[in-house]
Amino acid sequence: MELVGSLLVVVALVGQTSGTGPSEGVGEKLQVPRCIVSLIDDVDVPARAEGILVGSVPLLDQNGEYLLKDGLPQYQPFRAQEGMEVKAGQPLALIEDREAWKSYQAARARLEGARMEAGNDISVRAAQKAWEVSCVEVRQAEEANRRAPGSVPYLEMNRLYLQRDQLELQKQKAEHDLNLAQVAVKIREAEADSAWLALQRHVIRSPVDGIIVEVHRDIGEWVKPGDSVLRIVRLDRVRVEGYLAVSEVHPAEVAGQPVEVRIASPLGSSGEAVAQGQYTFTGRIVFVNPLVEAGGRYLIWAEVENRQVEGQWILRPGLSADLIITRKRIGRLTSLPSRLPK
Repeated sequence: MELVGSLLVVVALVGQTSGTGPSEGVGEKLQVPRCIVSLIDDVDVPARAEGILVGSVPLLDQNGEYLLKDGLPQYQPFRAQEGMEVKAGQPLALIEDREAWKSYQAARARLEGARMEAGNDISVRAAQKAWEVSCVEVRQAEEANRRAPGSVPYLEMNRLYLQRDQLELQKQKAEHDLNLAQVAVKIREAEADSAWLALQRHVIRSPVDGIIVEVHRDIGEWVKPGDSVLRIVRLDRVRVEGYLAVSEVHPAEVAGQPVEVRIASPLGSSGEAVAQGQYTFTGRIVFVNPLVEAGGRYLIWAEVENRQVEGQWILRPGLSADLIITRKRIGRLTSLPSRLPK
């Protein structure tokens, strides 16, 4: 009986939202008041290595790699501060990296040595020549015995055969050693890559475009992996969250739909023409929560492109705004059976 009752409740809700609606298309505007502006990206940037924060960051080339001069990295003075706008990938702090750089240089030197060894086939060629000479000596001795049996004694022939076989084994060993040297290059490459990654972990970079809002660790402080160094928030694109009643708006009517966001402007605002005392933004619904909360409401949010006036962002986390959704008209929804099959 409980299952039948639950199905009847669901049927009632679906009936309220479906009706005998028209075919799919653009419907009327749906206004959702008092929505909340929130952040999409709010990142505590951690340290990834252990050491002391120094007052400089490395200079980078166009590919984001260390800019080298005479094989050494170049640095510039830098100190992260609250309110500073940063770009994704930008170095914001540096953990003392001299030891890590030396380790990387040593790994690179070992790699170059391994490549030289792998490219040196002198021992292989020498073993090949010695084996070829021994083969010629064996053939000459055999030919001499065919023309004049016993001209090369039995023991001498055995010595020539043994020498040829030994030189063939030496040739195979030289080829094996060269193969091992080529494998060693791959090992040294992996070690150099690991040393490079360890060096990169000393550079604290911004993971997103945004603004530094907190500096947790300053120059001269000791940090460990996982310690929060900076907090960065992204404001060029924000989230506007609101709730809809499942009995009034079906999720299919709003999912992925374009939206307009309106927020009141302060009196006397300048730098932008403001219609009817409001700023207007555009965006799109990117999330419809499949879970219905107490009271029969479900959460939606839109991502909206923000903009600045007089160097300050208009949409700020915590502000209230109105969300106007271009409602999608959908066809008749399939109802659940009113009773269970026998």
